[in-house]
Amino acid sequence: MRSIKHSEAARINAAKAWAITKQRAIDRYNKSPNICKFCNKIMELKEGQKPFEVRQKIYCSHSCSAKATNCRRRKLENRRPCPFCGKEIRNKETKHCISCRAIFLYEKTGDLSKGQVSRERISTHARWIIKERLSSCLVCGYDFAVEAAHIKPVKSFSMETTVREINLIENLIPLCPNHHLEFDRGKITLEDIRNVGLSSNG
Repeated sequence: MRSIKHSEAARINAAKAWAITKQRAIDRYNKSPNICKFCNKIMELKEGQKPFEVRQKIYCSHSCSAKATNCRRRKLENRRPCPFCGKEIRNKETKHCISCRAIFLYEKTGDLSKGQVSRERISTHARWIIKERLSSCLVCGYDFAVEAAHIKPVKSFSMETTVREINLIENLIPLCPNHHLEFDRGKITLEDIRNVGLSSNG
C-alpha cells in the first residue's frame, strides 16, 4: 500500500516538474520569439505546440514558405551576365545592362535600313552620333535643348539606305528646336548657318 502511495506521489511530482519545465520553455520563447523571414511577423505558440518545434521553423506558414521560395527562384532565374560587359542583369525583359543598352541600340540601329525603323529611332541614333557636338545651337547658341538636324533630309534617302549612312557625322548639325524647324522648312539655309558660325567665331 505504501509503495502504491509512493509511486503515485512520484508521478504527481514528475507531472508538476514537467509542467514547470514546459512553462519555463514557453516563457523563454515568448521573451525571444521567432520572426518569419518573409512577412516579419512573430511566430506565436499555438495551443499544444512545443517551443522547440517552433524554434526550428523559418517561416510562419506554408504560404510564406512558398512565396519566399518562388521569389528566390525568380531572382536566380532572371540573373544573367550582360553579353557586353559581364555585369549581372536581373530584369528578364532586357538582354543587356542599362550601361550597354544604349551602345547595343546604337550599333543595331545603324545596321538597319530606313524602311525597318521609325523616324524617331533615326533621330535618336543621330543624337547619339553628334552628342559630342551637341553643346549648343550653331545659330543662336541655345544650349538647353539641342537636336541633330540633317543637312540632306531623311526623306531624300531610299528605303534601303542604312541608318548609319543617313546619320553620317558630315550630314548632321546641332540646332535648337526652333532653328531646326526653320532649317527643315527652308526658312534658313546651310549657308546662313555657316555665316553665323563664322561671324561668331570672328
